[in-house]
Amino acid sequence: MKRILILACIATVAAANAQTASSFNLASFNGLTVTESNPLKFSVSLASGSTITLGGSTYTIVDIFGVYKRASVGGYTSAASKSAPWSWNYDGISGPKDLVGWDDNDKGNSLSGGETLDFEFKNLTTTTGTVSDYGFHVRINGSYKGSNTFYAYSKSSAPVPEPASLAVLGLGGLFLRRRKK
Repeated sequence: MKRILILACIATVAAANAQTASSFNLASFNGLTVTESNPLKFSVSLASGSTITLGGSTYTIVDIFGVYKRASVGGYTSAASKSAPWSWNYDGISGPKDLVGWDDNDKGNSLSGGETLDFEFKNLTTTTGTVSDYGFHVRINGSYKGSNTFYAYSKSSAPVPEPASLAVLGLGGLFLRRRKK
């Protein structure tokens, strides 16, 4: 009985500390870009002097030590690639989860201004068939709601569509324009 009680307490603490997509604050980033070369591989760049705007206040980003694909609906089943930064821990092996990605766990190997890191999944399957956006574990120069670290996402941080997708959209627009005449 004592063992069951201890295991229940551990499970409760683990569940309370688990990060979910709803834990992320909607923010506006300036100088943070995500470039997706294919659905499994992407790069995150942080320019020197990058800022984040939360709750009407703007803060300078010190560093980013977590990068996630975030689903507001559904979840992901995935596996990390060995080409991701070796110092970062992968999160999301058992699924489905509403977040999958990597975290430096504040080991000092974070993404700082003027740097770019590459990330790659061996596989990534969504239960909804779409990727919502990217989320970040951010450290700021200042305090937001009593802390200098928090989870944030921005719809503007979504990847730029690959050239083939843009070409298909352009052809569709031309077809619709021609049809109206």
